[in-house]
Amino acid sequence: MSAICLIGFMGVGKTTIGRRLAQQLELPFIDLDRVIEEELNLTIPEIFTTYGEDYFRQLESQLLVKYITTNCVLATGGGIVINEQNRMQLKQANWVFYLQGDVSLLHQRLKNDRKQRRPLAQEKNFTELERLFNSRRSWYHESSTNIIKVDGLSVLNIVKRLVSVMEEGI
Repeated sequence: MSAICLIGFMGVGKTTIGRRLAQQLELPFIDLDRVIEEELNLTIPEIFTTYGEDYFRQLESQLLVKYITTNCVLATGGGIVINEQNRMQLKQANWVFYLQGDVSLLHQRLKNDRKQRRPLAQEKNFTELERLFNSRRSWYHESSTNIIKVDGLSVLNIVKRLVSVMEEGI
């Protein structure tokens, strides 16, 4: 068995949807960003400031290798796909869902995010965020087994759609 992986741009809901999906399927839930924060006892912005993005990406890659073969629901960071090795790892999983959201809605969510946990979004205006989104889009497509459009859907409806796709594919 391999992990059920959720990929997509920051703010699309990978953590919230992943947690709910894991409950529904009675599987463990692993959020790579949270694991990194717990291991270093630092927030993602603190890690970026202290060690840099490259260090963060190395940890992210190591944890992907560790958990991709685990029977769990795995929420990845939005930038997991920028590394070619990570994209190759994702292709080993049976289920990799690209949670696709409209960039303008994601921008609004990120602007309203009170936790400020996303260092790559904090200082970006819409045009810069859209450029980042577009630079990753083809990698999300390349890495996924299924694309789920999340705009206008509740978490419950997204989870139902994910479960339905997996049931049809079995």
